Amino acid sequence: MPTVYVYAPFTGRITGLDNYCNGSPHYPCRNAQPYQVSPVDIATSGSVLKIYLYPSRVSGVYVYIQSRCCCSYASSYGRTIIVDLYSIEGCYVGSVWYGHVDPLPYDDPDKPKEVREGWNPINGPLPLGRTTLGQCCAPCGCSSGCCYTGPHVHMERTGGARLSLYCGQIVSGGQTPIYSIIRHPAMHKGPHRRRRYSDAQDVEYASRAHWDRYMGDRCL
Repeated sequence: MPTVYVYAPFTGRITGLDNYCNGSPHYPCRNAQPYQVSPVDIATSGSVLKIYLYPSRVSGVYVYIQSRCCCSYASSYGRTIIVDLYSIEGCYVGSVWYGHVDPLPYDDPDKPKEVREGWNPINGPLPLGRTTLGQCCAPCGCSSGCCYTGPHVHMERTGGARLSLYCGQIVSGGQTPIYSIIRHPAMHKGPHRRRRYSDAQDVEYASRAHWDRYMGDRCL
């Protein structure tokens, strides 16, 4: 299956990969090691920017909105958009997480197109929200202090790999690839199956073999 790419959500500067650019640890939003999820922090120049999903070869996404970042901090700084990606063949290929995402204000022209929980078709850039401004919480792994470093988005992946990026790099929204993903081995666990089938059918299609037989060559 051809590769799916996910591009930078706005134009900004990379301030963290497996470690922050100053060498300090960069903690993932989920219970994982950095090498398992390939975190990327992309900062703005100091202003609030809108965050977009820019994928290639994706027909639709299934979205969860949870508080998972910064120790599940119950504010927009902990607010996390989890995006499950489905290729144009209809196959789950992997997921991308976006952390520190504020909802768009009601008067924003992109508000009607803003991502919602559940299934979202892809007909162009998908607005996920905007970067937070002035949010603060104790950094994960520390007992005090503040993990806010200015408006930025935190990204992680499930499946695929991070492209060759470096600290301080300027990335362009919708143009610089951040992750490349070829169908994730656990694709049978994707929400597309849960969305389309009843609980009884979920049991029937619970194994990858059952799911691959159902989908046929499209997902091989």
